[in-house]
Amino acid sequence: FALRTGGMDYVDITSNFTELSNTSILLLDEVTISRPYNVTIQALFSSDISVRVEAKKGLLAVVFAGPVELMGETRGLLGVWDENPDNDLTARNGTVLSSDASDRTIHFDFGLSWQVTSNESLFYYPDGLGPSAFSFPNAVPVFLDEVNLTSIASPELITACGGDPVCLFDGSVTGDIQVATQSLATEQTNSADIATLDNQPPIMNGIDTLYAFVNHTTIYLFTVTDVNDTFDVVLQGTRPPQEEYTFTWVDETYNFTWTPMSTQTVSIQFLATDSAGASTLLHPLVRLCACHQELNATCTDGSGDPGENKFLVQSCSCGSGYGGTFCDVDVDGCNDIDCFPGVECTDNPAPLTGATCGNCPNGTVTRNGSCEDVNECKSNATNNCEQKCANDVGSFSCSCNAGYTLNENGKSCDDINECKDNSLCHQTCNNTVGSFACDCEFGFQLGADKITCEAIEECSQPQLCEQLCAVGPKSNDLCFCNQGFTLDSNGHNCSDVNECGSQNGNNCDQRCNNTVGSFTCSCWPGYVLNADGHSCDDVNECITLSEPCLARTQICENVDGTFNCLCPLGTFYIDGTCRALADGETPPLTEPPSTSSSTSAARVVNITQTTEPTLDTSLGEVLVTFSDLTVSQLNASRAQFKEAVAEAVSNHCSSSQSCILTAKGKRGASFAVTGDDVIIVSVIQSGADVNVTFYIYSVTGIAVVSAAEIVQALQANNTKDGLRALGLTLALVSVLNPVTSTATESPTATEFPTATDAVTKHTGSKTAMLVGIVGGVILVILISCVVYFIIVFKQNAKVKPIMVKSVEEVELQQARKLPDRYFGSSSRELVD
Repeated sequence: FALRTGGMDYVDITSNFTELSNTSILLLDEVTISRPYNVTIQALFSSDISVRVEAKKGLLAVVFAGPVELMGETRGLLGVWDENPDNDLTARNGTVLSSDASDRTIHFDFGLSWQVTSNESLFYYPDGLGPSAFSFPNAVPVFLDEVNLTSIASPELITACGGDPVCLFDGSVTGDIQVATQSLATEQTNSADIATLDNQPPIMNGIDTLYAFVNHTTIYLFTVTDVNDTFDVVLQGTRPPQEEYTFTWVDETYNFTWTPMSTQTVSIQFLATDSAGASTLLHPLVRLCACHQELNATCTDGSGDPGENKFLVQSCSCGSGYGGTFCDVDVDGCNDIDCFPGVECTDNPAPLTGATCGNCPNGTVTRNGSCEDVNECKSNATNNCEQKCANDVGSFSCSCNAGYTLNENGKSCDDINECKDNSLCHQTCNNTVGSFACDCEFGFQLGADKITCEAIEECSQPQLCEQLCAVGPKSNDLCFCNQGFTLDSNGHNCSDVNECGSQNGNNCDQRCNNTVGSFTCSCWPGYVLNADGHSCDDVNECITLSEPCLARTQICENVDGTFNCLCPLGTFYIDGTCRALADGETPPLTEPPSTSSSTSAARVVNITQTTEPTLDTSLGEVLVTFSDLTVSQLNASRAQFKEAVAEAVSNHCSSSQSCILTAKGKRGASFAVTGDDVIIVSVIQSGADVNVTFYIYSVTGIAVVSAAEIVQALQANNTKDGLRALGLTLALVSVLNPVTSTATESPTATEFPTATDAVTKHTGSKTAMLVGIVGGVILVILISCVVYFIIVFKQNAKVKPIMVKSVEEVELQQARKLPDRYFGSSSRELVD
């Protein structure tokens, strides 16, 4: 068996015939070949023509089928396909034989006329052969109408054929009863195929669209008829839930009753099938409406792709005041109205539309139903600004002219001492109200820029002066220094002035950094330097940080220099969230959680609902800064850090006479602080550094250690066998919120490895020295009295030491405006 294309190419499928199955294979992109039965090959062409060839017992049966477009176009042995049986016997030359012509006439005048030549044949032949090799024009077959079948057929053949003449003929001529029965089977198959093709499927009548409404009952009616056969009707496809529908019929009328409860996709298909297997499908388009009609919503057909399920959810047209996909949402009228800033907007409930604005706020007046801002800056009667007034919506703000700064009262203006910035003038700066003026030393005069000083007369030996030289009143050379330097005692060299050494030497709000000949200002973590280069403003971390608190249930509270994360009143921080206590549950005893390991910004967590000792029961907090460290690295060695601190304090206080003990301890006696006594308040990332705030409180009552003693203990422990062994590089240790003492505490901050930024107090007068001596004598007398009263009353009462801050600490704290209880933020160096 072979196939031939228009290009005269053959595809021989005989060689792999046994490999074919009922699974189709595509050949030459034009024909699909399959073997539905063992001795049958079926070919389906792209033109919808099919040919089935079956070989059984030496007989070759060919069945042809084609599309209706070929009707009237066929010629050949199968006749003319035009529903007219009288022209089927049309010979090649056009002669039409009568339908009652004899078999002999049909064979010689019709059949042989269609024998193909070698030029016409579409068959494949082995080499050297052609159509003539299989043509026998002189052979005369036995003709059915010329023999008496009953006389030549055997009884067995008559029984097997059941009187069928074709079966009797084939069996008699071939003498093979199996050939006869095979011929009969082929005849019966062809008759069944014809009957199937002649059979008409049931006729179904129903509308093309099924309109349904959610929560409403819809009835769909259709009819089915088949005059020649019986039939069955079933509901198939993606059916609704069983409880939503019923399917009944009376005679030829069918009733589908459906109450959809949701917009779930369905596919309603009714299939009618007769006894011969012919079927008809009725598949209406379902348009489902889910709009809330009780709220005056209506459905619209709209457009869309129903897909293979033929299912569409209709769009909605909403009534007044409603919106949403199905018109069940009260539209917020405040989205379409702009009330005055700060005025509450109230939505008008549907079916009303729009919204109502509240009363106008202070600083505005009501005109034509709306609020209008009052410009307080137009009249001195409505503002109290000293210099400039800027109108704001509902209010106003004051500002100052150049050379002035706004007072804390927000109204008056204070003169700015520009001369604190020693880079303005070359030599001498004189502050004036709202401005400044530069001046020069003797022998110099102001240049054209009114800033630079130029020598009036050149010196004879200017090389003797390190910076500036001028001719003095006695015509002698005198050396001078630029602003920011001071002349040494040798009268020639200049030394840098440390403007950061005193409050009056600089105008920095917080931190002063000395430079050669000048200084720069910076701010503590949690603050930002203003454009004026010296003042600092608080950073509101609750706004600048995307997620300032570890738990979303916490409330962020901004404070100067830092922020707190608080649990709402009545809740506690438990297992990473804020929640209320369960019945019988006690408040947590654990420390507040540390901050996130992110190094992008400092984050602080302060949980106010905690049973840890407060600062009132401790003796001050310690702020430790570790360089080149992250929060996650510190948390990994958190327990070891606490144990190292406890060991360092225990070793220090065992040999120190200045550690503060409770009444149960003995000064100088051996005692131990454990890691559980180290209470960590906060752990904060600041750039490449980590700041840890903690204090020591013993719940056993054995020892409470002052922050000053902890500082000394950590200084002594900063060795390769101490904190460094944990990978912790100590950069700064300081006291936060130190408590008062009868003894003057040690410096409150120590940096490593140097202390060049330490606070320096200059006392340059004999009067100050005399006052210091007298004060020292008085202090010794007071200490002696206190010691005496402690010894006398020690057996009768517990003594709680009372500490007095040094004058320097009080002044420094007031200058910096440090809060009494300072949580979170990076380290604050005491440097000004």
